[in-house]
Amino acid sequence: ENENGDTGGGGMKVSDLMEEIRARWHREEEGEDDASTGARHQQSVKNPYLTADTAKRSPEEEESQSQFGTTPASQLLPPPTPVPTRRLADEAIWHRLRPILAYGNCRDDNMDAVPERARLVPDATARLAVHHVLSTGVPRGSASNAIGGAGGGGAAAAWWDEEELIEAWMARLPSGLPSGYEPNIELLGGIAICEGPMKTAREAVGDGGEGGAGRRRRRWRYLPEASLPAVPSLRMKSMFAMREAWTAEEAGPYLEKFIDGSSSTMTTASLMEKYAKRMKKDGDDGASVVRYVAR
Repeated sequence: ENENGDTGGGGMKVSDLMEEIRARWHREEEGEDDASTGARHQQSVKNPYLTADTAKRSPEEEESQSQFGTTPASQLLPPPTPVPTRRLADEAIWHRLRPILAYGNCRDDNMDAVPERARLVPDATARLAVHHVLSTGVPRGSASNAIGGAGGGGAAAAWWDEEELIEAWMARLPSGLPSGYEPNIELLGGIAICEGPMKTAREAVGDGGEGGAGRRRRRWRYLPEASLPAVPSLRMKSMFAMREAWTAEEAGPYLEKFIDGSSSTMTTASLMEKYAKRMKKDGDDGASVVRYVAR
């Protein structure tokens, strides 16, 4: 198996995957079938030819007194035309699927052509899944931890306990990923920000340095990189409005687009120093941590 989850087989059938996505989209967006929607709509339509008096008449009176001959007034209007079911286009599905699929050695060739079979790229798929969890999911106790501010309210404004987020994240992963795959918490870079106590040296030793008790006390809030301004100074201002202090490592995923293609001397730290104030603070383990705050 390679780094993209290629197990050497033919992968999954793309048409089946697209139909599965389309069916799920219709279930979530439509909510109910056309028949029940049409029936409810028909019941709610009022006949404009009926007055308050004629509405109280019996069917026999209505028929005999109708100004339109023997046709009852309640039948003058034709039944409403059923609203056609919206169908999620193949192009729309493929546009979202393409970045998370690997198909042979032609991934960059004729990208608009839908292959017959493909494999999910594990980390790219996991990032897309956690976007969905954080933007639409509701954490337990969200009534007490939801906050306002930039990015609006609702699910996207809520803080997630790390353990609960990982649980919801794992549940959202599709079945087409390699067996035993688990997303790394580092994949949240550029998607969410965290707050909470750093691990102590004792916690790091106790859990083998892999997270454990200290990591589970952290909380995460949705902050997708694409939602921030495209101008460096304005982006930094928005970032400091969301969180008071940042390390260069934490800010990296949000600033890398300004680093790539720039001069070779430009780094995340040098970019932050241009718009922020550098501060040193001792961490819980005694080591100095460099953080940046707004000027």
